[in-house]
Amino acid sequence: MSLDKDLAERSLVEVVDHLNGDRLVGLGFRLLDGAIATSCRCLPRPRGEVVFPDPDLPGILVLVRVRLPGTEKAASGIVSAADPHSGLALLESATSTGLTVPDELNPIIPIEKLIAELEPTDPDLSPREGGRVFVCTEERAWVECEAGPTRIAVEGPGRLGRATIGAPAFNDDGRVVGVVTTLAEDGRVGGLCRLSEHLPGWALRRAAARAHGPPSSSPRS
Repeated sequence: MSLDKDLAERSLVEVVDHLNGDRLVGLGFRLLDGAIATSCRCLPRPRGEVVFPDPDLPGILVLVRVRLPGTEKAASGIVSAADPHSGLALLESATSTGLTVPDELNPIIPIEKLIAELEPTDPDLSPREGGRVFVCTEERAWVECEAGPTRIAVEGPGRLGRATIGAPAFNDDGRVVGVVTTLAEDGRVGGLCRLSEHLPGWALRRAAARAHGPPSSSPRS
């Protein structure tokens, strides 16, 4: 299998700040059945700080608005996992998380329907630390980068725009190595969260299940 860029682009969503007129703040992608991966930097900042779900208050919702690129189709996902250390955040539907979204916060398009329109991507779970990866920017320009253990660097011309945060980094085989979590001002160097190291246990089980059959319904840990 090689990287099909057209197919890869159909896995992407835009992450928008619904508190500021749906301003584009980053990207996300369909990682597993029913989940969208992005960067913690794309999460809401109503007080100037990133908002994470509180494990001691599971009833508190953290909603993130996502939109299909080039359309007005938007929906709100619930943050089901967020790791400020690695920078990885996962968004899911209320059904997947077992939480209920109040009627006044429900978008016109359910997040389940929006996710169903995306192409799924497979995570590269092999522990490779270096190599060439490809990142699609918010302007749909593909940029070649060199991936290290925790960062990527642009090779040759091009740069990664500020709203490229949250984008997937694909290897030559068309699998997702990791998530772009941060970017330097010049757009030439960024942080990389490797999925092989930082996917939570329940997501790893679902990734493995996808490779061998239907998604697992086993409880999370």
